[in-house]
Amino acid sequence: YVSSADNRPLVVYGKSGSGKTALMAVAAGRIEADRRLDATLLARFIGATPASSEIRTLIGSLCRQLAKEEKRDKGERPVPAEWNELYRDFRARLARATAEEPIVMLHDALDQLGTMDGARELQWLPDELPDHAKLIVSVPEADGPEGDCGRRARNRQAEGPRVEVIPLSEKEG
Repeated sequence: YVSSADNRPLVVYGKSGSGKTALMAVAAGRIEADRRLDATLLARFIGATPASSEIRTLIGSLCRQLAKEEKRDKGERPVPAEWNELYRDFRARLARATAEEPIVMLHDALDQLGTMDGARELQWLPDELPDHAKLIVSVPEADGPEGDCGRRARNRQAEGPRVEVIPLSEKEG
């Protein structure tokens, strides 16, 4: 996916405990180690800290990391605080990805986002990404309200790339 021309987010889904977070961590390590990609990696494990569950904090931290790593920007453009401006800034920074400086984002556990600014409704999640920008998200597959975020992610990308993570059997692991 990372080296493909597909510009839709990749949705990783599976039941709780199936290994989605482990898969995302391994993917982040491999992307970081792959010098052929020379990508800016923005890996976020949502819910790992209380602040990581708020969408403004998440998007703001992505913008700050992009500002710091953008060779063209030198971090001179401030990151806005107001939600609509922050979201526009995030999209503008993503659009600056190039073949020489691609951007790869991994967001694990979207269901751990808080409810502010419609975070779990995933309106902020792009249906299509700029060239040379990739987004891999993980969501749970579950019945009831705990599976709402996962269903939204899969439905928004009905024809998009997906990976189902199936738990190992007792014999396998």
